[in-house]
Amino acid sequence: MFSEGSSANTLNVLHSGTVRYLTEAPGGRKLELFKLNGANLTPGSVALFTSGRYPFHLQAEETCVISTYAMNRETIGKSVGSRVSLGLMVARTLLREITELFKKSNQIRKIT
Repeated sequence: MFSEGSSANTLNVLHSGTVRYLTEAPGGRKLELFKLNGANLTPGSVALFTSGRYPFHLQAEETCVISTYAMNRETIGKSVGSRVSLGLMVARTLLREITELFKKSNQIRKIT
């Protein structure tokens, strides 16, 4: 779906399917961070609130149904603020992404 470091210029709403979050490890190998599946999620939306670039690779694990809306760092706040349901979707997804990254970092700490 998106490559790590690529420009984020859309908000994507996942209606069904599973998305894998990957990062590039030394040597160019891709390391899976976590997966999200379900409905009404906005994978990768964190990029619209931060640097404007995707901080990880997003890859569909299976057939996904996604709605895509043209958006950027300047327009995301207005869109989320004017549509409560969209704001809740983004907030719920960000919370799940943060939770999954926290779990992964704890797993890595236990290994090292």
